[in-house]
Amino acid sequence: MTDLARIIAAVAPDANASVWSASLEAPMHSAGIVTPRRIAMFLGQCAEETGDFRALSEDLYYSTSGRIREVWPTHFADVGEAMPYVGRPAALANRVYANRMGNGDEESGDGWRFRGRGLIQITGRQMYEAFARADTRAADPDWLLTPAGAAVSACWYWGLSKAGRPSLNALADDWDIRSVTMRINGGYGTIPVRARLANAALAAFGAPDDVTSVRIENPQNPASFQGGEPPERPIPVRVDVTSTETTAQLNDAEYDEITKPKE
Repeated sequence: MTDLARIIAAVAPDANASVWSASLEAPMHSAGIVTPRRIAMFLGQCAEETGDFRALSEDLYYSTSGRIREVWPTHFADVGEAMPYVGRPAALANRVYANRMGNGDEESGDGWRFRGRGLIQITGRQMYEAFARADTRAADPDWLLTPAGAAVSACWYWGLSKAGRPSLNALADDWDIRSVTMRINGGYGTIPVRARLANAALAAFGAPDDVTSVRIENPQNPASFQGGEPPERPIPVRVDVTSTETTAQLNDAEYDEITKPKE
């Protein structure tokens, strides 16, 4: 088990840590998620978003209209209005995601087609199209339901940047769970869970959390290993974040639109 797999297992014991480690190592490295705090914050957020790396598609199935009204209060005036959407996840997605995030109206089907997928729920036509410009495999939204697609999309989102606003890596460096959670989820209700998961990941490093090099493979750069050949277990690789981190610089309007809260 690689060190990254061990950290994932500490955060989400029921996850297939080996599969997720193999899928995440390269995109995490590209996004500069390479220090204990960054890795721990990222994995904690992903674990909460996906129910311990098990649910890669947004769950829009509700068995009562009261619960729909509770989760989507701005879209339904009362439980009666929500009743037609009980047990109908596609219809609900088309209703609550209509005419925003680049989606068409309720009849277009965009709400369901571009519902949340991946380790960090990429949602809305505009966000999917922005991601597809970075990785053409995302032209098929269901690619985000695979470990590779879920991993790459999450790291892409993590790397989004806007001039004058701290990156998610910078917020992780400051251990600002509140701000990271708002950027990922659009609300604060799940902060206690995200904090518990992130702290579990950080504790799993078994070393001071200000360590600047970690055991993480960079499969795209074998020369980064001592001797030029990857050993059976990865060795500590000191990463110059400024030279390896890649971010997607967006204009203010696009950044604000695709990162706004889903509710």
